[in-house]
Amino acid sequence: MNIRPELQLKREGYKFTKPPASYTLTIDQRREFCRFLKSVKFPDGYEANIARSANVDDGNISGLKSHDCHVLLQKVLPAGIRPFLPTDVCTALIELSNLFHDLCAKTLDVSHLEEMEKVGYSWMYPIERYLGTLKRYVNNKARPEGPIAEAYIINEALTFFSLYLRGIETKFNRPDRNDDTSDDGQRPKGKLSVFAQKVRPFGAKVKKSLTLEEREKIHWFILDNCDEVRPYMDEHLNELKAESNDNLPQRHRKLFPEWFRKRIGKLHYEKFPEATDELHSLAQGVESRAKSYPACIYYGV
Repeated sequence: MNIRPELQLKREGYKFTKPPASYTLTIDQRREFCRFLKSVKFPDGYEANIARSANVDDGNISGLKSHDCHVLLQKVLPAGIRPFLPTDVCTALIELSNLFHDLCAKTLDVSHLEEMEKVGYSWMYPIERYLGTLKRYVNNKARPEGPIAEAYIINEALTFFSLYLRGIETKFNRPDRNDDTSDDGQRPKGKLSVFAQKVRPFGAKVKKSLTLEEREKIHWFILDNCDEVRPYMDEHLNELKAESNDNLPQRHRKLFPEWFRKRIGKLHYEKFPEATDELHSLAQGVESRAKSYPACIYYGV
């Protein structure tokens, strides 16, 4: 019957059992995959909260919308399924995920088009969403066309009038959902490049004490990503190279913060213009207490 040996029925006493296929997950593996889904973080608005659809106790995923299924197939499945399935099965799933990823991409190479033999298509999602909007207008199911036409005309009229309204929030001047500007006046835009980004934290803030290791890591990250500090890092690297090239990156990371503090302190004391107050403050290190937020909006994401 051309049945694979690993899938043939096996006798166990007076019964025959059918072995699971190679792509089948056990209950423990399904639970572990659901835990993985709950740990994945997505940008705001990227998906409809896949983590809420994963049930760790049952090892099931339910209630996904069409867009969530695409996100799961194209982005999450290739990374999360590898520990649980054989290599050949994972390879087939990843190739399928890449196919849908390329099919849904806004830009494609000509070679990809030839491989996929792509044909013209269009998504039904906008039409389905608009049909759902029209359906909510119906209050008389015996004559649905009347309420739909009336509500459509009202929306068109309100949209036209809103173009000429001033001082009133409309859909044309309403801030974006992911607006990253701050309205509390507590976070002025920094003069150093590393602090000049537009970021708006949200959620309940928590004050926490930083360990010495955390403070050193944070301080190094800021120094390493600040354009104003780059000339001093090059100067310190040249000094270390003059001594020895052994373990240069490690020595540079370990010794630069203290060297930078003394260097900027001397320049600031001698009133050199390049040693600004912001740079002098940065050289002193990181405070022992910090505010922590559960999430933030960075450049609209």
